[in-house]
Amino acid sequence: MANEPLEQDGATLVLDPVQTLQTIEVTKDLLVQRVATTAGLVVDCSRIEEADVSIVQLLLSARKTAAQFGGALRLAALSPALRAVLERCGVTGGAADDPFWNGAAS
Repeated sequence: MANEPLEQDGATLVLDPVQTLQTIEVTKDLLVQRVATTAGLVVDCSRIEEADVSIVQLLLSARKTAAQFGGALRLAALSPALRAVLERCGVTGGAADDPFWNGAAS
């Protein structure tokens, strides 16, 4: 897969409402496929209603993997449920926020 060209159109992946340890495997499979083939993947988080730390870990991993494939991953439309998890994990809510978690950078 590493030799295949990346799509340049910046496709969007809309995440399902439940992003917890019990459901994260499905999201992982989708992200693995899309990150490897899309240069500018946008992950739409607007539908997330229930989340835990597993989605935070998965998004961090997907971000690193996208960079390894020469692409980028950007978050869009973070739901209140996801924002709450990000705050509990300590990745948002401070002066040193990483713009990735606010949808401002890849």
